[in-house]
Amino acid sequence: SGHPKMRGESPNDPFFCVWFYKGGENSENLPIGDLNLSYTLGEEEELTREGYEMIDISFVEFGFGDMNLWIRRVERSSVPTFANSAHVAKELHECRKMLSKNPDDSNLQDMEEKLLRKLHAAQVHEDESRENQDNPIKYTMEFLALNPAELEQLITYFSYIDLDRDGFILMEEFCEWLNLPMSDYVSHIFNLTGALDDHKRLDFGEFIKAIATFAMLQGEEVLKLLFAMFDPDGEGFITNEQLLEILSVLNPYARGRTTRTLKEFDLPKTDKVTYTMVKNLHIGYPNMFHPAFHFQDIVRKKIFGLPWWERKLRKYMATKNKLRSAQMTSQQVDKAKEVREERRARKAERKVKRIEMARADKSQFVRALYIAKNVADALMPDIDIGNGKSMNVFTNFEEEEMEKKRKEEEANF
Repeated sequence: SGHPKMRGESPNDPFFCVWFYKGGENSENLPIGDLNLSYTLGEEEELTREGYEMIDISFVEFGFGDMNLWIRRVERSSVPTFANSAHVAKELHECRKMLSKNPDDSNLQDMEEKLLRKLHAAQVHEDESRENQDNPIKYTMEFLALNPAELEQLITYFSYIDLDRDGFILMEEFCEWLNLPMSDYVSHIFNLTGALDDHKRLDFGEFIKAIATFAMLQGEEVLKLLFAMFDPDGEGFITNEQLLEILSVLNPYARGRTTRTLKEFDLPKTDKVTYTMVKNLHIGYPNMFHPAFHFQDIVRKKIFGLPWWERKLRKYMATKNKLRSAQMTSQQVDKAKEVREERRARKAERKVKRIEMARADKSQFVRALYIAKNVADALMPDIDIGNGKSMNVFTNFEEEEMEKKRKEEEANF
């Protein structure tokens, strides 16, 4: 048989399936990230430069023309980057304008073919990215590197909470399963990831995505999550009353103690509490914020258990520490510091732009998306992972666009 999308236009046209062996967990074979076909020697040279390897098989045997199949494997340690389809389409348009004036120019013809392939690859990647965003189960499996048995265990956890078996759970039911009271803090956790539907319910996919995001937060990131409850636009401050409300949410039965703590802390007369102030309050009065960390602890214990999450976090921290411990010369240190400052400034500019765009858009979904991007951008460190690449994907994309623009300006000059 064969996949329907691999069939020809007529019943007599050939069709085929492509199968590949993934191997076990210890297999040295890297997964296949992309497939391509070549028909000419020039295309073979182009694909070789782009990191593809040719499969030794004759397609003539299957009724196709004289062509070769190429694969490109995925390096797990690398962060794949793709061109923006709109940008490539603009390049293609300019190329065709020049080609219309010089139709016999072989260099322009080669450029047109290359840009067409590049456009196709960018469109495929964008489609897959949208699919991943819309598929929380796939997102969570990739984010936590879950195996089938672990996914099955998550389904079991969900079934413990979904007692009426309608495929949805309420936040109150989740808290009851944890044997903890419902609070605005719990609502905030799920609202931040856009997990709740119009009826304030969670399906399985959105539930595990929200749990994965929350359970992988470390230290200060939990405090930042609390701060974001009342600073959704990322202005950098909350009011004195909002700080009192945060502490009241975490300590609903200790309002008096909360008020006394804030009096001792000496709240700012400007009525603008910054995150640094909240952090200092946590250092001086850790018990006031303990319920937030305790809630995360309970979630980790009930789902997989603390050792499982600790292994995940150790692996993440080991990667960061390995990158940080790389030896650098004094000149490299100065250069790295300069790059960090530039990236920090651009990150602040991205944050402001997203806030402006969120305020200008009437769609609640779009506004939530901008806020989520700001949170994700803030949590991703700008650690250099080699070849001038940052661990922050937002930084990488911006720097690639800057480099393209610089090369275009040099070419035009």
